[in-house]
Amino acid sequence: MSHENIPPAFNAARPVRLGIDVGTYGTGYAWTILASESPRGARRDITFKRSWPGAPPDAVKTLTRLLVDTDGSVVAIGYDAQRKGESRNAGGKNSGLRLVEAMKARLGRRPDPSLDNTVSFGQYIDLPEHSLAQFLTHVYQQAVADIARAGYGEDQIQVCITVPAVFTDHQKQLVRQAAHSAGVPRAKGALILALEPEAAAQYALTSGVRIGTGIDAQPVNLTTPGTRFVVVDCGGGTVDITAYRRDADGITEIGKVGGGWCGSAHLNAAFEKLVLMPRFGGERAYARLLERYPSAVRSMRDAWEQRKRDITVDQSESIYMQIPGDIACNLNPRAKKLLKERQGGQATQLLVTAEEIHEVFAEVIPQVVDLVGQQLALVIDEFGAQEAPENILLVGGFAESDYLRQSLTDHFAGRAKILTPPDPSIAVVAGAVHFACQPEAVARRVRYSYGIEVAHDFDKSAGHREEYKHIVDGKPMCYKLFASHARAGAIIPTTHVATERYGPISDLDKKIEIDVYRSTNTNSMFITDPACDYIGSLLVDLTPVMGLDKTMRDVDVSFRFGETEIEVWATVVETGAPVHAEFDFVKLEALAV
Repeated sequence: MSHENIPPAFNAARPVRLGIDVGTYGTGYAWTILASESPRGARRDITFKRSWPGAPPDAVKTLTRLLVDTDGSVVAIGYDAQRKGESRNAGGKNSGLRLVEAMKARLGRRPDPSLDNTVSFGQYIDLPEHSLAQFLTHVYQQAVADIARAGYGEDQIQVCITVPAVFTDHQKQLVRQAAHSAGVPRAKGALILALEPEAAAQYALTSGVRIGTGIDAQPVNLTTPGTRFVVVDCGGGTVDITAYRRDADGITEIGKVGGGWCGSAHLNAAFEKLVLMPRFGGERAYARLLERYPSAVRSMRDAWEQRKRDITVDQSESIYMQIPGDIACNLNPRAKKLLKERQGGQATQLLVTAEEIHEVFAEVIPQVVDLVGQQLALVIDEFGAQEAPENILLVGGFAESDYLRQSLTDHFAGRAKILTPPDPSIAVVAGAVHFACQPEAVARRVRYSYGIEVAHDFDKSAGHREEYKHIVDGKPMCYKLFASHARAGAIIPTTHVATERYGPISDLDKKIEIDVYRSTNTNSMFITDPACDYIGSLLVDLTPVMGLDKTMRDVDVSFRFGETEIEVWATVVETGAPVHAEFDFVKLEALAV
């Protein structure tokens, strides 16, 4: 197998770099103008979208939600969708409008009631890829309009959309398809995908990181070659984790991507389950309140959203939140009596005891701690322990939680430092812009073994199976062999191209069909192994070289793994004519994250 390094070309035709972070809970975008190729780690003047309809003042993100009417047309997105949906469906009315959310959480996954039931106003389940395309259409159009006011056209924009590190190839493809359906051009270089932890790492390396918060925060340097750090992207829906090492020319992914559905939205769900539902008569009674007074219920959720950021692990006092008048005045006598009994006679304010607060956080925090601990153990097992404490970089909106930071600080005391960038909530969207300008990653770890189906001279001692034995031109051959171009878990440079030369099996072959597979194992021998999945194919025309000897009809098959998405192409050696693979990833089982 031959190897070469092909650095990515600077795309001067698209000087506007637009980063879009589509989160499970919130979405934002930002952009910058790149006049020429800038050095790694350069600071950039980034413009953020800060005027979302219906959003709080200066909000960098809007909600990842759609309000659609009976024929599926979009009425509103984001906070505006939430507000309009609640007002038109208040009092138990059914206006026919549907609020669609959790579209990213459901993308490319088998139906999961714990996720899919978050669609309210009728519990209607839309295809998540269709909903994502609708949502992205409005976000992208707003971004193009903003950029146009700066004097740049759509054909001058390179779009970078972030995806979780745990996304499969199929899920990444669905994001790309949704972006193209939303209007992002299909021209090469117009759209790239960035892994969310990697984007966050780029932001942190550019903006700097610190230990602690406020005036006591201490800066920490992550740019020294050899420095390792675990990135914990704590979003609304998921916590996404991997690890990197700072090298002289960029960052190398040394972790193994992992994550879980334990973001801040799950903390909110725990608050509803453990506090709001018991206070207001149980699950069914609470559902009736939500149906009749959605804005009032949301105001209590919003109050919790604000208060939870400042709650600490040593919280010993109860917190109080106002019960909206629509709820307080319309509780039936029995419900009001039960509320008073649980709250020591209090019925106008929601009293949440310290014990209840810790119970709510206990639904989520231990999961995050375990995920971080697993990642640290993987890094130390593979690369060895170091004298200095490891670095854990927290980013994402949930990283602003004092409770989460303290829990990690206490658990990993003496073993790791807990770091945050200046504004953790914008780390991914800002990092997407930096990524589009100049990716920092110089090597990434591949999750799968990738290769193609081949046939070799039959050799029983090599483990070849009789069932795959065929006679070709009088010679026994073994079919269905898996020829690996990269092994799962390998760390591969982003510029690295692995090429293997193959020839036609029969002298009569006028074309070679190259089937591409991936495997979760590092040692799959046959494409029929349970760990192998077919992901695409290339059809190479040999007609122009049929007049040559069979030994001169070879084809080079090349894989490039180091980017966010893999690239495969084949080249007829004698003519130099390339054929690129068009993958249509099969829908695989949902990740067990």
